[in-house]
Amino acid sequence: MLKHVIFFLCFIGIGFSQNQKCELIFKDGTSIQGYGSLTKKDSIKFRIDRESKPDVWGNENVQRITFFGFENTEVTFEYVKAKWQRKYELMEVVVDGDIKLYARFSANWTTTTLNYGSRKGANYTPSQKNTDFALFLKKPTDEKVIPVSTGLFSGWKKKMLAYFKECPEVTEGIESGEYKSGDMKKLVEDYNIYCTE
Repeated sequence: MLKHVIFFLCFIGIGFSQNQKCELIFKDGTSIQGYGSLTKKDSIKFRIDRESKPDVWGNENVQRITFFGFENTEVTFEYVKAKWQRKYELMEVVVDGDIKLYARFSANWTTTTLNYGSRKGANYTPSQKNTDFALFLKKPTDEKVIPVSTGLFSGWKKKMLAYFKECPEVTEGIESGEYKSGDMKKLVEDYNIYCTE
């Protein structure tokens, strides 16, 4: 999971340049290789070579984008729709299989003004960067991704037992405590090994 966080921070740190080697996969199954990046508005900037001007792509034609060269691994982002949204957004594919596990990272800055009285210079405005990380599941029959709640009182166990009910190998592991909310990657990988055809 650390490589995913590093990848996300690299994208923020490099200012969204189009210098990362990638493959753009279209909805019709065709693909093209070149250089690309993600924008803050869930679009993809893509160009065939480093000298070309980038084109902007969205979910109308593109299914996913795979980046190459991060710690000798591939990182894939796919357009998905969440239950609470009307539009598609790019989420990282953490586990690809019959059931997919997605991650969404977002970062923003918050500013709070503290007033220490009526004297001049008594105001203080600190800024803080907040990074949000969320996991989502999707079966082939799901139209939209399902959020994975992982808090102490989130009902994680009950929700996961219901979601994976057709797979006794996984539900037994959830019941016994073998799988906990921090084990989502392993849980989904095991489901895709033991409970798919």
